[in-house]
Amino acid sequence: MSKIHKQLTPSIPQKQWFLRIENGQVFGPASTATVISWAREGRIQPGHQLSDDKKAWVDAEKVPELEMVWNVELSDGSFFGPLNIHALADWV
Repeated sequence: MSKIHKQLTPSIPQKQWFLRIENGQVFGPASTATVISWAREGRIQPGHQLSDDKKAWVDAEKVPELEMVWNVELSDGSFFGPLNIHALADWV
């Protein structure tokens, strides 16, 4: 990794995470940086959960590092989210 990339990348606590999606399937372990990347790609959605021990699970949108704070208003007036702002490109 370049020095410039390291300077521009925020300090992220390094953990190993497991991702559980709506059908119960579990992915991981994955680093914090990888999980952030998944959120930016829209691969982590509302209702998905994260754990660092596969025992205690937390809703993905409650993990501050994922920055899942944006909602999309759908054509029927309902909302989908929260999502990472980078994942919103697919909705526009």
